[in-house]
Amino acid sequence: MDRFFEGNLFVFLFFNSIYSLIYSLLTLIIMATLKTDTPVEVLREAYRDVAVFRQFNGKIYMYAKPDRLSIKWSDRQRAYRQRFKRANQMAKAILSEPGKREEYLAKCGPGEKPYWILLREIMNEQ
Repeated sequence: MDRFFEGNLFVFLFFNSIYSLIYSLLTLIIMATLKTDTPVEVLREAYRDVAVFRQFNGKIYMYAKPDRLSIKWSDRQRAYRQRFKRANQMAKAILSEPGKREEYLAKCGPGEKPYWILLREIMNEQ
C-alpha cells in the first residue's frame, strides 16, 4: 500500500482526508445512535462548522454558513457594532441583578421580552 502512494503526496493526502471524514461521520452516527439522537441532530453535529440548518413550513433545510471574513465593514458599521456589543453586555448585566428582571417584565407588552425593552432603552440612550 505504501508503494501506491510513493512519490504522490497529493493522492495520499486526498485519500487520508476522505478516510478521516468517513471515520468521523461513522463515529458521530454510532455515538448518535447510542444517545438516540435524530438523524438531523447527527448532521448538525457533523457539519456544525460548515453548515447552518433552518426550518420552514415543517421542512429542514441545510445552507452553507455565511462567510463573514470577506466583508469590509465601514467605520460607521464598526462603530454601531461596538455600540450594540456594549449595549448587549450592559443589558445582560442589568437583568442579572436581583429585582431588575421583574421590573422590566412589568413594562413588557404582549410578545415582548425584558431583554428587548432594556436593549432598546440602552441603545436609545447612547
